Amino acid sequence: MTGSTVKDRPARAIQPPKGPIFDLFAPGAPQICTKKQLQQKISNLDLYDVVLAVLINHHSSADLVSQLETKVCELENQVVDLKKDVVVLQEKLAESKPAPPPQQHPHLEDRVLRQEAYSGRNTIILAGLPEDEAETVDSLERNVIQLLQKSDPTLSPQDIGIVHRNGRRRSKPRAITCVMTRATKKDLLMRKESRQKFRKENKVALFHRMSDGLRTRKKELEELPDVEWVAFSGHRLFTLCMKDKTFLKNILHPNDIQNQTTASEN
Repeated sequence: MTGSTVKDRPARAIQPPKGPIFDLFAPGAPQICTKKQLQQKISNLDLYDVVLAVLINHHSSADLVSQLETKVCELENQVVDLKKDVVVLQEKLAESKPAPPPQQHPHLEDRVLRQEAYSGRNTIILAGLPEDEAETVDSLERNVIQLLQKSDPTLSPQDIGIVHRNGRRRSKPRAITCVMTRATKKDLLMRKESRQKFRKENKVALFHRMSDGLRTRKKELEELPDVEWVAFSGHRLFTLCMKDKTFLKNILHPNDIQNQTTASEN
């Protein structure tokens, strides 16, 4: 049995669709609007409306086709112009650079650092004191007072304002912040000879409180070529030992070194 091919099959007659909707497009159907009315509105219509109006009204004359072509050309030109605008905007966006972050004025930064140093005028940091798991705020305060009395026997509980450990508990003993009620008592404890003797006898070091900004400034001063070492002196700022074995006090900014050197020469 041989199969038939598409060419061998007889062509089917295509019947026009029927129904109330398709009757509008049947030959001889009444027009929804006249040709003149359609031509008047066609310039205000978009491409979709124009095509729809032509299909509904069965107009295929040369003038309508010409108007359709004109409308299509206008839309294509608009698309081309929009693409050009997009390219220009993309180039401008690529060329534009973000504004650099505002830099803090050096004088304002120095004022902040001076204020940070002065705010720690009455504060001592103790490092190396063993930490007990059963330690409380009261027991810590008693231990600190007894410890500091070894350096200053005249120290009383009224000379201590606040005592607390810094940070969360860990394997090593945490440092202690001790705020004195009088700056004179702190100055007595922080004298160089007293601190060295205290550390040797008690294995506990005493430091001035120093903020992150002051630590950064200390590193900057240490990197100067003529500086041997830098020591932080609390509200008295930094003490510098120069390579020529001279000492400069109350230094905060590299310009202070030049100012003091010039003043001493004069």
